[in-house]
Amino acid sequence: MEIKKLFSLEGKVALITGAAYGIGFAIAQAYAAAGAKIAFNFFQQEVPHF
Repeated sequence: MEIKKLFSLEGKVALITGAAYGIGFAIAQAYAAAGAKIAFNFFQQEVPHF
């Protein structure tokens, strides 16, 4: 059976934190492939320069 039929997120919205890269990005891609609309955010902390 096709994964979209088993795991359909059509008409749903997913808020994914940390979706700029890594696991969060992979989750965002999977949810979008399953039909969800994606809202995401991420935080990039500046590294102090000495």
